[in-house]
Amino acid sequence: MALVTTLASSTASMWLYIVPLWFTIGFVSLLSANGMALAMAAARERAGTGSALLGVCQFGLAFIVSSCVAVGGSDSILPMSLGILIPALVALLIWLLSIKSR
Repeated sequence: MALVTTLASSTASMWLYIVPLWFTIGFVSLLSANGMALAMAAARERAGTGSALLGVCQFGLAFIVSSCVAVGGSDSILPMSLGILIPALVALLIWLLSIKSR
């Protein structure tokens, strides 16, 4: 959210981009490790298949998002911001739908 706020402020200060990006990247490593552990716990009997499927999904999603960001160009921070925001919103939507189905 801080990255979107910084983007909307239309400032040229690089620190206003770096600090929110640093926090975003820091939380990705924290959340992805816990998410992988929860996903692997769900695939106990087929841990190898579950691990392979998670790896394919991670690398596939990274390929799609990074390709879209690259096509967006390097003239502004908008493609990178959207490349962070859209997958985060999709993940939130999936989580909310999974909570409702329980």
